[in-house]
Amino acid sequence: MTIPGPRWLKLTLLASVALNLLLIGTMAGRYLHHRHEREMRQMPAVARMIQQMPEDARQGMQAAMGQRQGELRQRQQAIREQRRAVAERFAAEPFDRAAAEAAFAELRQRQQDARAIFHNGLIEAVAGMPAERRKQIAEFVGGRSR
Repeated sequence: MTIPGPRWLKLTLLASVALNLLLIGTMAGRYLHHRHEREMRQMPAVARMIQQMPEDARQGMQAAMGQRQGELRQRQQAIREQRRAVAERFAAEPFDRAAAEAAFAELRQRQQDARAIFHNGLIEAVAGMPAERRKQIAEFVGGRSR
C-alpha cells in the first residue's frame, strides 16, 4: 500500500509515528520504574536491617517473611485500592466530608493490618535467634544503628 502525496510528507508522517512510539515507550518505562521504586520505598528500613544481618540470620528472616509474602502483597494491593478510593472522595462533587473521613479510616485500617502481618513475621524470625542477634536487631529497631 502506498500513501499518495509528496515524499517529504510521508517521511514526516513516519518520523511522527516513530517519535510517538518512542515517547509512549519512555513514559511506560518511567511509570513501571517509578511504581517499582514506590513499592521498594515502603519498607526501606526493613530492607536495610535485613541487608546488615549476617547470612544465617538473613536467611531466617527471609524464610519467616517469605511465608507471608503472598498475604503482604494482597494487603499492599488493598492499600493501593483504598488510596484510589480516598482520591475519588476528594475529587467527588459535591465533596462529602464524612465519606472522605470514612475512606481515610479504612486506609488506616488496611495499613495497620499489613503492619501486623509484617510484625508477626518479624517476631517469628527473631524468636528463633540467639540472644546476641536479638540484641542487634533490638538496637536497629530502637533506632541506634540508623
